Amino acid sequence: MPACASGACLRELGLQQTQALRAEDATGGEVEGRPALSAASDVGKSFLLAMAQDDGPSKMADIQQRLGVDVNYASQYRLRLIAAELVHPTRRGYVDSALPYLREYLRQHSATDA
Repeated sequence: MPACASGACLRELGLQQTQALRAEDATGGEVEGRPALSAASDVGKSFLLAMAQDDGPSKMADIQQRLGVDVNYASQYRLRLIAAELVHPTRRGYVDSALPYLREYLRQHSATDA
């Protein structure tokens, strides 16, 4: 995804997908820790969707590029998701999902709702 200014790519990428996730949250589902996922903001969900593209821990620089945001913006959402216990740092510059099967859930719903 090309980089863009002012989070426009982030809004474009995440709007339909986060709306679908919000609707799915209301009906329940198969992800362990769903209440934590439903508490995530739209930007937080977009961050998680950007992470879901990777098979393992995600490089922060890749997430930043996928969202089209600057490093400080991405870092703030990283910290928020760590505090919400949705992600955890694995090593310098990398984060991974803290919830079992979250990546698979996001991939499935991202593919069916895009």
